[in-house]
Amino acid sequence: MLHFATKLRAGDALHLAIALNNGAKILYTLDDGLLHAAKLMSVYASRGIKT
Repeated sequence: MLHFATKLRAGDALHLAIALNNGAKILYTLDDGLLHAAKLMSVYASRGIKT
């Protein structure tokens, strides 16, 4: 994980790393910081809520 500016907490960084490592097609989260970091890492992430 080379993006130190994401300010992720350890648990969130671990979730993102696991998604990256396992080729997850989508990562669902309600966390704005994790959504932003996923975008920086080119991981498709969504809140999973349709409004």
